[in-house]
Parts: sequence; structure tokens; C-alpha cells
Amino acid sequence: MDVKNYSSWNKNSHTNKTLNFIHSSKVLEYEGKYYKQMPNTWNEFPNYFDVNVFTHVDRVETVDENIYQKISDQIEIHHLFEHPSPSKKHVLANWSHYQSALDAHCDPEEDLFFLWYPGRGMSMVFAYMLRHRNLVIWVNNSYRAQFDLERSRLSGLAKRAASTVVFPIYNAFTRRVFSSNLVFYTGEVTFDRDNHINQVAITSCSTFNRNADRINREYTNKLIYIGSQSYRKRLSDALEFVERTDRDVKLTIIGINDGSLAKRENVNVAGKVYDNERFYDILSKHDILLFPSVREQQGKVQLEAMSAGVVPVCADSGGKHTTVKNYYNGLLYEPESVDDLSRCVNLLYENKKLYLDLLENGLEYVETLSVESQVETMASIIQNYYSYHEEV
Repeated sequence: MDVKNYSSWNKNSHTNKTLNFIHSSKVLEYEGKYYKQMPNTWNEFPNYFDVNVFTHVDRVETVDENIYQKISDQIEIHHLFEHPSPSKKHVLANWSHYQSALDAHCDPEEDLFFLWYPGRGMSMVFAYMLRHRNLVIWVNNSYRAQFDLERSRLSGLAKRAASTVVFPIYNAFTRRVFSSNLVFYTGEVTFDRDNHINQVAITSCSTFNRNADRINREYTNKLIYIGSQSYRKRLSDALEFVERTDRDVKLTIIGINDGSLAKRENVNVAGKVYDNERFYDILSKHDILLFPSVREQQGKVQLEAMSAGVVPVCADSGGKHTTVKNYYNGLLYEPESVDDLSRCVNLLYENKKLYLDLLENGLEYVETLSVESQVETMASIIQNYYSYHEEV
């Protein structure tokens, strides 16, 4: 397998530094242009660096631009992976190939390398490979949650036994990889929380609603859940609440195409919504976001809800507390407790002033956040860290 350069690229960056993303993602090539789902973060980095992306590319005859958005022409795309999600076993088995491929296209001494970690294990292998280079690591999901999800068929006892072996190895491995490289994390860092020397907290953003006309300050008696059916997302808690409550409310579900859910009383299934305008049109017609997910590194849907004038009610798990300040811009409840979830929802419907306070505070809070400001902060830190940092 050869690394192929699919694009022509106009250099128009603010520095002469080259930033190389290594990302197991699905990129589509259509008529010489490149597309992926939600490329917003990628597309901001060419404002600060020359950007290469090493990923998986599929050539297609057509592209649904409601699902896939155009990648900036200033990004050079390289087809590195034969599959969109290579396993860590595959990367280990082909270590020398991937190292040679990167060396052929990058300057190992001067270039910057960027990984999302742990990336289902694949990024861990690349992090070790690149640990002595100018490496930027973004820890944006939970290894523990990933471990639980991948081993969901194990019994509780077997899972606990496996975790006593796996997590110490993961911590030792991560300690070595993170020791002198620049690390960003969202919500809850997975390692060495007291280190702020080379570890920086960053709020992960998406494209938020900026249309003030969508904001509704009157009750609609509609709740919304956004996410998948995986166990850790805890859709079951939202459904149980709707079944148990005496309150006349309806639940809309975005992100799932499951007709059986629509057969439930007071449940509407909107399916997967890729178009940003339609997404916010739907979201803004609801009063409260139910976010019962556990072990969420940070989550973004609560921020998206705030931007649309919807108050988030979130399980106090993972890193959601870093963006949802209890009784300021949302409510937090005891994870996996439908009773406590009910208490929060009832509190908002029985106290209009509280509801409006949280709604307005959420709008004000999210106004300070954007993909643009997030990347600007990250870019400045990356440039300064690798220009001036000296190891002690």
C-alpha cells in the first residue's frame, strides 16, 4: 500500500510550521474535492499552519452534502489507511510501513504531529511511534468508557478482573507518551490531573446556533434526547422517565433510526439529522435536553442545546460538569437515577423563573465559545510550546 497524495494545495498559513493530522476517519474524494462529516475543526487550522491529513480516502461518484461537508482546499489529504478505522493490532503489524510513509512526507525534526487519543487504540500506537517528535495529543474520549464498551459482553466480575491488568498498563504507557509532549484534554483528563505544565484543558466545540429567532422562552412540554443506543448513553433512563411521569410531555430522539422506539407512547423518533440548520430547527422547539450519558469525556450536545435556548439536564458523570454549572446554565443529577432525573425536570417545569434563568445563562455562556476561538487558542499554545519549551 502506497501513500498517495490526492490533492493540490495552496500554502496560505500564518506560519511556516507544518501540522500533520493522523486520523482514522472516512474522507470522500469527489471531483477533486474532499469531504467528511463535521470538518469544522480541521478547516480552521490552515489559518495557522500548513496542514496535512493522513487518513482513509474513498473515491466516490456522488456525495451527499447534507451529510458530508467540504474540507478546506488548503489542507493536503494523504491516503494512509486502507480502512477508515484500523485496529491497533494492524498498526503494530505494519509499524515499519507507517513509519516509513510518514517519514517520506514529513520532516521528523521540524514538523508537528497531531493525534486524537486514545483513538480506539490506533492512536496509542502512533503516539508511541512519534513520542520523540513534536507531538500534540488531544485526549477527547475516555479509555475506560471505551474499554467497557468494547468488552460489554463480559460479566461484571470478568470486566473488573481484566481492568486490574489493563488500566495499570494503560497508565504506564500513557505516562511515557505524555511525559514531554503537548496534551490537550476535554472535560476530564484521563491521566495525571495535577499536571498543568504540558497538559491544557480545552472546551471542545461544534458549530453552534447563532440564530436568535429560534430561541423560544415559552414551555412546549417537549423534551429531547440526542445520541445513540449504546449502553453508556443511557437512553433507557430517558425512556423510563417518559413512561413513569404523570407530566404531559413528549420525548424527541435524534441520532437513532429505530422504528420500534416510535411505537412508544409520547416518543417521536427524528432519526439521524446531518443538516445543521434542520438540526437546530428541531432542537430549538424543545424545553429540555435529557443527557443521561455516563463516562462522557465532555459532551457537546449540552452546548448545542444551550445555543438553541434549550436547558440541559445532565447526569453528573465524566466531564459534563466542566461546561454545565449546576443551577447556572443547566441541572446535574445523580447518574442512572431516574428519580433524580424526574426531580430536575419537575423543578424546571414548576419554576419558570429558574427555567428562564438557566436558559439565558446558557445562551450567554455558549456565546463565548466557538470552533474558531477554540482552534485559535490551541494554535497559539502549539506554536509557543514547540518554539520555546525546553525540557527540564
